[in-house]
Amino acid sequence: MINDLNQLFEDSQQRLQELWQYTEELSELEKQPIVEVLEQLSSQLQEMQVVTRYQIRQRKLATNTRVELVAQGQHYQSDQELHRQADSDDPIVAIAASNDIAYLVTNPQGVILEANRTAAQLLDNSQECLLGNSLVEFVAADARGDFHAQLSALQQGAVVKNWEIGLAKAQGELFTGVLSVEPVRQVQQPHQVVGLRWFLQDITETKYNSVVCLNQRKLECVQDDLENLLAESLEPEGELADETECEAPHNMLLRQTLLRRTWALQRALKFEAMLKLITDKLRDTLDENQILQTAVQELTLVLGVEGCDTALYNADRTATITHEYTIGLPSALGEVVSIDNLFAEDTQLLQGQYFQFCYLVPGIRGQVAILACPIFDNQGMLGDLWLYKRHEEAFNELEIRLAQQVASGCAIAIRQARLYQATRSQVVELEKLTRLKDDFLSTVPHELRSPVANMKMAIQMLGIALNKDHGLFAELSKPPAKRNKVARYFHILHNECEREINLVNDLLEWQKLDTEVQPLVLTTIEMLEWLPKVIEPFVQQAQERQLNLEINIEPELPPLVCDHASLGRILSELLTNACKYTPTQEKIIVTARTAQARIEVSVNNTGVEIPASERERIFEKFYRIPSTDPWKQGGTGLGLALVQKRVALLGGTIQLESSANQTCFTVSLPLKPSEL
Repeated sequence: MINDLNQLFEDSQQRLQELWQYTEELSELEKQPIVEVLEQLSSQLQEMQVVTRYQIRQRKLATNTRVELVAQGQHYQSDQELHRQADSDDPIVAIAASNDIAYLVTNPQGVILEANRTAAQLLDNSQECLLGNSLVEFVAADARGDFHAQLSALQQGAVVKNWEIGLAKAQGELFTGVLSVEPVRQVQQPHQVVGLRWFLQDITETKYNSVVCLNQRKLECVQDDLENLLAESLEPEGELADETECEAPHNMLLRQTLLRRTWALQRALKFEAMLKLITDKLRDTLDENQILQTAVQELTLVLGVEGCDTALYNADRTATITHEYTIGLPSALGEVVSIDNLFAEDTQLLQGQYFQFCYLVPGIRGQVAILACPIFDNQGMLGDLWLYKRHEEAFNELEIRLAQQVASGCAIAIRQARLYQATRSQVVELEKLTRLKDDFLSTVPHELRSPVANMKMAIQMLGIALNKDHGLFAELSKPPAKRNKVARYFHILHNECEREINLVNDLLEWQKLDTEVQPLVLTTIEMLEWLPKVIEPFVQQAQERQLNLEINIEPELPPLVCDHASLGRILSELLTNACKYTPTQEKIIVTARTAQARIEVSVNNTGVEIPASERERIFEKFYRIPSTDPWKQGGTGLGLALVQKRVALLGGTIQLESSANQTCFTVSLPLKPSEL
């Protein structure tokens, strides 16, 4: 019910606001009678809102959680005779004992001697705590004067029925109660009042409901008044009332004004619905042609005009009519006009402003009234919309506003469509580049493999010849600084050839892993024996670069069932990277351990840390971290990408951790083939 009342208040306030808006454009003579009525209605609404809010607060207070306070009560022994009389066969006492009604017994001064459970609950107290307390303590402060007056009358033997009074519970919560009180007389002396019997009922909710119903009826009356005020401006057929039926000429003018405003409001609402319909259709597509065709067609049909067309502006300052929808007008589709000539005398359209006009000399469309609206946004002019009416008509404010909003929607939709097309073109171009790259990667390695193999063979034969004549192999065994020129040049030639061979092999392997499913050759690997053999080729390289290479293998490491060739390539690549990027006097630590039915092999090198911004890209193919190669060996950027692919084929994972000036790659593999 509260929600219904709130809704009624909101509806009434809205209707009043609409009427106040209508009166703003009336003359003082027309405005005076309706303003008086509106002020009276506003005042009534405010009064009813105040009353309703008060009743709602009272309702909330009345429904709060009741807390029972248990305390030891005090019985008054001197009043046993009153108790005996109250406990007689009186039918009223029987009703009270049933606990269906709140019942109290007090002495003539209002001190409580007995209370049933219902009374204790109503006063938010226990029966024991009520005993010995004065009943006036449970009377609202502003009602205690009336209570004492009635108590004096009761002490004289008066009977009180349906006495409405404000009461308070033990915690101070107020409620409205109805009291009925009868005196208890002494048997031997019937004229002497020895006590009072009180019957109490809480009527807070009943009173609240009656007030709410009354307020609701008042609100309904206010709404009826508002509706009647508007309805009086219309006859049953919707025609203006006859002046002879009006009480005065100014009433006739007032009704006519209200009627016009009502029609204007209805038309505005209709146009808003039309605008939403057109806007939704424009948003349904990312095709620029469909957007513009929808705009010209819907504007023509919705506004009931002779036609509509749109022109898009070109870079050479010309406008081409690209879309049109007409009813009986000649077609101008494809016409190209110069923007400078078209708007030589009136630049409103180019400044983003609409304007309507007629040609003195009929053009392609004939003698028509034209509304021109620009299609533009914050990036510039895109084109314009032209709407056509019969030459004796003009476009009203609502039609102009609708056309402007549709033009604005077209600008947004065109930008989105062009952005989509540009993005789509980029995607197509990227797909083309990807195909070319894949073709390159699949073709070039095969083309390079044969000449590089021939180079390697020639270098080997050159080494044999130089060894015969100049003792090349003996020179190569010396430290780099003590080698002769021939040995140094041969060493460079040999290493660069190996780099090219590794590049070709990496490219071929990447293409192979990327396009084919690789079968795994599973064998049992004893890591304690196998891992040192994999690391052995890197010991000499580490010594030459003054690096400390350490191996830590868990003693009880279980055997690993895996493809040993793939695992060997993984560890070799990680060790190659570690040697390549670790500065002199730093450490490379290889660790193997078990972790939750898996084997983890980690390669940790100190003295280098990968920036956080580079870690996400570290496994991308052809990606190399800039300025982190102290030995200037270079590379292809395929190594870690191949490692990640090989680890995935083995059913494992690889993780990178880099902090505190050290970097660690950890490969985790399942122990058994069933987990691959």
